[in-house]
Amino acid sequence: MPQPFDDALPSAAGPLRLAGRRVLVVEDESMVAMLIEDVIRDAGAEVIVAPTGKAALEAAERHRIDLAIVDLALPDMPGHQVMAGLRAASPRLPILIETGFSAVHAAALADGAATVLEKPFDPAELIAAIVGLLEVVAPGPALEA
Repeated sequence: MPQPFDDALPSAAGPLRLAGRRVLVVEDESMVAMLIEDVIRDAGAEVIVAPTGKAALEAAERHRIDLAIVDLALPDMPGHQVMAGLRAASPRLPILIETGFSAVHAAALADGAATVLEKPFDPAELIAAIVGLLEVVAPGPALEA
């Protein structure tokens, strides 16, 4: 059975636009996490998935992270708290918030998110946001078009 993003993956990912990058995905909904992971992995990045805020903070302690994607509604702590913990460890870490709540955009940006994507989002939109954030914070040859 085809997955919702199957048709969009090749055009969204492009030719390994994120090669050499490591992205932390903090998402408790397993299907959403899997879809995000597939899109980012197809773009060439290594992906670490954390289903809770605690797991995300532990992963960030053990691994170099180039960018974090954080869901605001997590089972163990608010996404804003995860964002603060990630920022404490790595102040320049680009953080992309993904949420199903449109009313949180301004608050998430005020709390330090670099950008906010509202669910559901297009895979191409996700990759474009990641590439854009990494080009600003940590440009590298893998991100050149």
